[in-house]
Amino acid sequence: MGALAPVPGQSVYGASKAAVMLLTEALYTELKGSPVAVSVVFSGGVATHIAENSGAAIPG
Repeated sequence: MGALAPVPGQSVYGASKAAVMLLTEALYTELKGSPVAVSVVFSGGVATHIAENSGAAIPG
């Protein structure tokens, strides 16, 4: 979701995820019909405390 939904305090993270997604789609399109296969894996969420560490978390 980092590539699709902006989150305050995580703009660089989201932009990097969006860049990977767009680069993969562009390479797939450019190499279509060639012997090169292109794929990308977007893993699910992982408990890393990224929101708390970015300063974007709402104090609880």
